[in-house]
Amino acid sequence: MKEVRAIITKEFCANNIDLTKEQVIVLHGLHQKDGRPQQDLASVTGRDKTSLTRLLNTMENKGLICRKQSLSDKRINLVYI
Repeated sequence: MKEVRAIITKEFCANNIDLTKEQVIVLHGLHQKDGRPQQDLASVTGRDKTSLTRLLNTMENKGLICRKQSLSDKRINLVYI
């Protein structure tokens, strides 16, 4: 897995793509279904809530995603591309 990560990182850098493998996985999950609950993305990506929150904060700062509070349940954050 470390080798795969290194190859992906190398290719991204060679093509001036400012993404990590984890960010690509999140974007792919959102491409399949935009507006997913943050909890759903945690299970899809296999990350715990804390590390996913940090990852989403970084992606939000880069302008890749946005989070909005669910209208039906204020405790749920929906994530959009």
